[in-house]
Amino acid sequence: MRFLLVGGERKLKLSSLIGLSREKQKARLLIRACAYSGEMFPHTLLYGVGGTGKTAFARRVGNELRCYFVETHASAFKKLDVLFSALIDHSTTAQHQGKPLLFFIDEIHRLSLPLQEGLYQAMKEWWIPTVGGKRQIPPFTLIGATTRFDMLDSNSFVTRFENVWEIQRYDLLSMATIVANELSKHKMDFSSEVSYDIAQRCLGIPRIGINLANKVRRMAQANGSREITMLHCCKTFALEQIDKLRTGFNRTAWVEHAIDLQIAREMREGTTSALRSKQTGKKRKFPPDNGYDGFGVDL
Repeated sequence: MRFLLVGGERKLKLSSLIGLSREKQKARLLIRACAYSGEMFPHTLLYGVGGTGKTAFARRVGNELRCYFVETHASAFKKLDVLFSALIDHSTTAQHQGKPLLFFIDEIHRLSLPLQEGLYQAMKEWWIPTVGGKRQIPPFTLIGATTRFDMLDSNSFVTRFENVWEIQRYDLLSMATIVANELSKHKMDFSSEVSYDIAQRCLGIPRIGINLANKVRRMAQANGSREITMLHCCKTFALEQIDKLRTGFNRTAWVEHAIDLQIAREMREGTTSALRSKQTGKKRKFPPDNGYDGFGVDL
């Protein structure tokens, strides 16, 4: 089992994170409130499409809280005793260091239903069930990240999280800034036109923007150039079969995923129409492709 420990010495600040202004504002408010009251940061569930910075956001929250931050993946836990053992061990270590524990589980929807249920008492009453009864553990914060909100037990498990925040796609300006930052790491010249041209093809997802920016950079380097130009962008997009409207991805699959997220949002808000559409299994109708550019479109 692999855990990633993120120490407080690393310069991970919310201010260094591009975009997510509303989520950063809410997190800063809670961080100040916790510092004032001495309470634990509330359990938080982050959901949204992959590559939008849920893990990066959680790391920065942990760093600003000066927590003992443990990052892991739900696939590491197949049995309850493994999950409980990890909680006990990391809680003990955090206590010895005089820090609160922030336990981050990525892709938390991959926890089986019994494992989700096993966390109920631990999250609210700070104890875990044992053969001999109960075992108390120090208070901790659980942050979960998921790309499949609909796979979580929304009636019980999700309600244990005080904060349920959707991490949405980034706007064009934020994406262009992320692309520019990535290109700047390699000390190559480029214009703002280049960063915006790349950003327009990234569906508002930073991970896609960084990957595409590096492909364009490598195209320039392969041609022996120290400057990234629009010609290198065009060559890369042609080679990767990417255009502005399709962004190089299967649009039907992308729309399917967007509709899944909408259903998850409606399920969280208790909208019965979403539940009916998921149960009936009717064929979904996709919106017409009329000038769609991949940004700011709420399907």
